[in-house]
Amino acid sequence: MPEPIEQPTSGQLDAASELLKLQKVHAEVLGKRNKDKARIAELETTLTETQGRVTAAEARAHELEIGQPLKQLAKSMSDVPDYFLQTLQAQFQIQAKDGELSLLTKDGKPVMDAEGKAVGCESSELAKYLTENEPDSERTKVFRKIVTVSRASGAASGSGQRRTEASGSFNLGDNFGLR
Repeated sequence: MPEPIEQPTSGQLDAASELLKLQKVHAEVLGKRNKDKARIAELETTLTETQGRVTAAEARAHELEIGQPLKQLAKSMSDVPDYFLQTLQAQFQIQAKDGELSLLTKDGKPVMDAEGKAVGCESSELAKYLTENEPDSERTKVFRKIVTVSRASGAASGSGQRRTEASGSFNLGDNFGLR
């Protein structure tokens, strides 16, 4: 004889129903969690890309605002502009404010000349400060060697005549193409 099938009691039906509801809620929560994880990953990727673009934009802005004007200044002040920039940046900070470059000490204070005025980043003013402010300092000696005070072309510096060493006579033909 077959065993009788027991009918679930109402308490067992309530528990089974509750279990089904909990399993359904659990599945919904897991699905939401997976969607949230995917969204977080997407947002992190977007953040990383945005930070990269911001860093690149800041670098371009710095180059346009400080780098290019500083390179032009170095070219106008020295025959070795790369070394000049390297030496200047090792000793000072350069900051741009309202389109004007300013020279700062390494601790961020404006550089002052002997008269107590802030030194500007104009070639004549900067050259004077770098080559004359502290005559016996090592920094001044270095800048005296690399700063070109005069940009004369040399066209007016000679008379067009050259004295040959061996004869001691003048030779005009070499300078003017005369034969």
